[in-house]
Amino acid sequence: MPLCVSTPFRLAPPAPWITPEVTEAKAERMRSEGQWKKTGLTVHKDIYRAHRRNCVQLMRERKKDHTNESLTSAGSKELFKVSAFDTLDHDILLSRLSCTYGIRGSALKWFHSYITNRHQKVVTAQDESEKLRLKFGVPQGSVLGPILFSLYSAPLRDVLVKHGFQFHFYADDTQLYKSVDACEVPSLFESLQKCVCNVSKRMNANKLKLNHDETEVIVIGTPAKVSAIKTRSVELCGELINITSSVRNLGAHLDSNLTMNQHILQLRKTCYLELRRIAQIQQYLTVESANRLVCSTINSRLDYCNSLLAGLPEVTLKKLQQVQNNAARLVTKTRKRDHITPVLKSLHWLPIHLRVDYKIATFVHQCLYDPSFPVYMKELVTPYTPNRALRSSAKMLIQNPRFKLKIFGQRALPSQAAVIWNDLPLEY
Repeated sequence: MPLCVSTPFRLAPPAPWITPEVTEAKAERMRSEGQWKKTGLTVHKDIYRAHRRNCVQLMRERKKDHTNESLTSAGSKELFKVSAFDTLDHDILLSRLSCTYGIRGSALKWFHSYITNRHQKVVTAQDESEKLRLKFGVPQGSVLGPILFSLYSAPLRDVLVKHGFQFHFYADDTQLYKSVDACEVPSLFESLQKCVCNVSKRMNANKLKLNHDETEVIVIGTPAKVSAIKTRSVELCGELINITSSVRNLGAHLDSNLTMNQHILQLRKTCYLELRRIAQIQQYLTVESANRLVCSTINSRLDYCNSLLAGLPEVTLKKLQQVQNNAARLVTKTRKRDHITPVLKSLHWLPIHLRVDYKIATFVHQCLYDPSFPVYMKELVTPYTPNRALRSSAKMLIQNPRFKLKIFGQRALPSQAAVIWNDLPLEY
């Protein structure tokens, strides 16, 4: 039963200038738009345009008022929110590049020139502040920014390894995880508390700060084992962190039992929102243009992290298949009662379960034949080598690992990769 501590990305909260007055104006605009589309009368079109102008003007006024209030209020958290990339000490970073990673000479001077002698100022309307020299931080949105942050926070690995936790670093997002038996969960929580406290101390020494507001704890296991755990929160560095049933990790929603129901629910909401937007301009699009638009907005979302869906029941994948079917009907203007399989073939769209198999087969091919593929990914795929000469020796098979639990073991990537890869024909 693995326990994961993560700081995943979260959906942005509603804009602070969206007041009840603005919400009511947006509702009036939507009602008038629906009435105009229903009747097609010019008078309803004029009413809709008037409501739209009123809504846009009101939003601009409220946004301007909120900006002025934020500038005049000292210490506004919404305006002066500090990012982790803004707290990197230049002296510590340059020293770490030189002493730990052996970057010296001209290369070190390049890094010194890149991160130092930077200035910033605040511009609002016609006024602007004086330029201030930045003594901390690396440029956000740059290629080197996340890399330099990873090098800066590399000493945290020693602390995590010392406490026996496995980890993943993704820029300023750190994830800890460990697999234990159900009876060892209480001792695991104690080890987690000590580990996070030591991590916090090491971060403070490097002028970083642990963000408790973005820290989440989740216990993943079978429904019976997860429900047997009575602990509902963990105290980490004096902050009480509730154990959640679902976390968002790099755009994928993971639940306690890895059913992926929450992920599919959020994905359906996002895709149907995009489909409704495309439907509003469908009359101005050709089939080819609509196909490209749907592939970039819908199919790209259906393909993102879809390897996590491998091994799920057919009834679960059917929910995403309905999204793809509706997208195909929208592109080709096919009626609801018409058979969808010929439509998908005409668009050259693979069904959802075949898209998952294709993604995993591509992953296995890269593990076997791409020298630049990450080593930790290649370790998940082991070529099959029999002890004696067999006819299967020339089939380029991979080993199917043994597993205890069918719920997790059969859906694990090494197991799914072996099943999909070994079923591929040798000739095509």
